Amino acid sequence: MFKFIDTNKKPYDYKKFIMDRVQIDKDSGCWLWTGTLQVKTKNNLGYGKIFKNKFHKETMAHRASYGAFVGPIPDGRFILHRCDNPKCVNPEHLWLGTHEDNMKDMCQKGRQRNGSCKGMHNPNVGERSSSHKLTEEQVREIKGLYVKNDGCSRHPGENSLTALANKYSVHPTVIWRVVNNKTWKHVK
Repeated sequence: MFKFIDTNKKPYDYKKFIMDRVQIDKDSGCWLWTGTLQVKTKNNLGYGKIFKNKFHKETMAHRASYGAFVGPIPDGRFILHRCDNPKCVNPEHLWLGTHEDNMKDMCQKGRQRNGSCKGMHNPNVGERSSSHKLTEEQVREIKGLYVKNDGCSRHPGENSLTALANKYSVHPTVIWRVVNNKTWKHVK
């Protein structure tokens, strides 16, 4: 049984507990958790969670669903989503994996933060990234315009990090990362 449920009490129908708290999306087949959600960011609610025993121990709804419908989860293993919907608890959309599997899946689907996929193939770079702020054309312009302020320029602030950041409506760190080839390496 699950660690989050007090098994010393009367038997409990875990499948019914889960099904009473889902809404099925007919288009995707996702079973969307309608119970408590873990707050992920300001605008995005994340994974479903369950409080079930007298100690108020918490487990993630997708892990509980996998355990109820598929079987036990070995210690140290992850439950990953084929559908990439954190609210989904459909056992057909879930699979058992390792931390390494989870990291590879994240990188292949472009859900990582900058730099977290070193050494792994990431197809979602540049404009294919869902979080891009600049276009490839703008990056070429920035790389061509940027002049390091070495004290020799007549207009040292004209193409500085801050001036370019203001021009392209991004933070100066974004410009720094571009001109130092930390991001947009594929653009020359």
